[in-house]
Amino acid sequence: MHVSSETAVLLAKEVKEQRDYFYNTFLRPFCEPKRRQAKSKPVRSARNDRNYIHGQTVEIPFKISHKNQEDYLKKLDPAQWKDQDHYLVLGLGELRYRASDEDVKKAHKRLILKHHPDKRRQQGVKILDETKDYFACLTKAFEILGDPEKRRAYDSVDQTVADVADDVPDKLEADEKDEFFETFASAFLWNSRWSSKQPVPQLGDMNAKEDYINEFYDFWYDFDSWRDYSYMDEPVTGEDRWERRHGEKENKEAQRKSKETARIRRLVDNAFASDPRIAKLRDEEKKRKEADKQARKELQRQKAEQEEQQKRAALEKEQEAKRLLEEAAKQESERIKKEREADKKVLKKERKTLRDLLKGWNYFTAQNGSQLKVMQETERLCEALSGQELQELNQKMTAGDVDAAKAEFSARIVALDRKAEAGKAAELKEREERESRDAALKQQAIDEQWSEEEHKLLIRAVTQYPAGTQNRWDVVAEFINHHVFLNVLNKEAPRKKKLAKDVIAKMKNLKQIEMTHEAQKMEANSKAFDQFVQKQKPVLKPTKDDNSISENFDEEDSAKAEHPAKADQQPVKTGQQPAEKPWSAAEQKQLEQCLKKFPPTDPQRFENMAKEMGTRTADECKKRFKELVAKIKAQKAAASAGGK
Repeated sequence: MHVSSETAVLLAKEVKEQRDYFYNTFLRPFCEPKRRQAKSKPVRSARNDRNYIHGQTVEIPFKISHKNQEDYLKKLDPAQWKDQDHYLVLGLGELRYRASDEDVKKAHKRLILKHHPDKRRQQGVKILDETKDYFACLTKAFEILGDPEKRRAYDSVDQTVADVADDVPDKLEADEKDEFFETFASAFLWNSRWSSKQPVPQLGDMNAKEDYINEFYDFWYDFDSWRDYSYMDEPVTGEDRWERRHGEKENKEAQRKSKETARIRRLVDNAFASDPRIAKLRDEEKKRKEADKQARKELQRQKAEQEEQQKRAALEKEQEAKRLLEEAAKQESERIKKEREADKKVLKKERKTLRDLLKGWNYFTAQNGSQLKVMQETERLCEALSGQELQELNQKMTAGDVDAAKAEFSARIVALDRKAEAGKAAELKEREERESRDAALKQQAIDEQWSEEEHKLLIRAVTQYPAGTQNRWDVVAEFINHHVFLNVLNKEAPRKKKLAKDVIAKMKNLKQIEMTHEAQKMEANSKAFDQFVQKQKPVLKPTKDDNSISENFDEEDSAKAEHPAKADQQPVKTGQQPAEKPWSAAEQKQLEQCLKKFPPTDPQRFENMAKEMGTRTADECKKRFKELVAKIKAQKAAASAGGK
């Protein structure tokens, strides 16, 4: 049967009017509670019930009669098969996507038996062109609904259901929050069928727990939809246009998918913003945070109060400990003070005892000069020894006769001298070590500023530019810097530029090192010569040290009385110089120590040596030094002659 284009337009218009009537009359009141005219009543709860939709049983009070279905079927144009309602064609307009595969097969079989062209020809119906007969629409409907993928694509764009499912309620105002569940429950219910993950959590009620609410919104914010919009694509015709049309198809599919994602997101956002449970949870969270804040403040207050108490207790403890320490220190100070006073009394008493003993023994001699010397030594003992040591000395001196007392006195004087010499030697050694360390540090600092190459350049420059050269040290510094710069160009380590003052300081340092080495050589030669003389000549008995105490003061005085000419200076003959005073062993030893103490670089070396010795002048020290040098040279000459 041929249908004109005008007839096709009228049929399409009639189909649209029937679809709108079906939607506005039966589906919209059920899906939009705010505009509902009659509430749906739950009638069954079995899961195999056709009206059981995603956990909720509803009743759709709409029945399409076979007569209406046949009238609709006969008005279809096979050329417009994409615009037809496939469920209505098969008589499944009531069940639609809830119809099972078995329902589709049964409906198709029933309609084939009734509307097949051969069957109708037997009934006397005249069919001119089977390709344009409405039976082709029935076959196309089964082709779509009988294939799971094609049926899913058709269900994704089924306007009868999509108009309801795609509707997104707006955000509710504050005075409309009581209608939240009534408004959004059905929206989430209809959109649940698009989810790839099943089962789908539903909105719930006001008594839902926080975990359930969070899981619900987490699921819908990550909603994965299986909706497929390939049904809306136009078929590709022509091989030359295949690639371009394929790209356009993919772009349209992506755009539709993006719009669907945005629609679901808008639905969830509106629900989240209108959900009174979220506001309640936020209020509870705010109260909980405020309670936690107050609890933290209270905890901090208690902690601060506890710390303050601990600080006060620690301060009181510290003050008490300080008081006890001060009291103990005061007691210790008083004890030390008493001990010192007692020691002073003992010291004063023992000093008086020692003086009285020596005075009673006439200072062990009858000569005034010797008595004066013993008195001086007595005062030395009184100043050097403690009260206990003086007490022991007095006890030992009074334990025997005068000779024993004299021996004990002399032994203490000798011990005192040795102690003084040991202290002086230790002090001298410490000073020498300190000077040696300072010199080493100074030398190290100077060496750090001068590399080996710079040392060589300095020697070369001093030789090349002798004394008398104008601005000699500036020229030497420039010479060194120039050659060091050339070394830097050769990728050696860069060095700091040398100035004239650096060159002068380095030359002075080298000169001091040279003089020190020379003095050490002279001292070594002097010692070597003394050893040589001692080996070649008999050992001379050293003269008695004038600073030592005589073992018999009476003998010294009697010797001076018997030989007064030896005690006094002998007269000098006319034209002759007075005889030189011989050097004692003690003076020789002291001279050697002074040579070590005062380096050759000291311009006042011999004057300082004379002051240090006290018994010799600077000229005598200098002359003695020259004699020692001469002895060393003689020793070297003798050694050379013996070797030949």
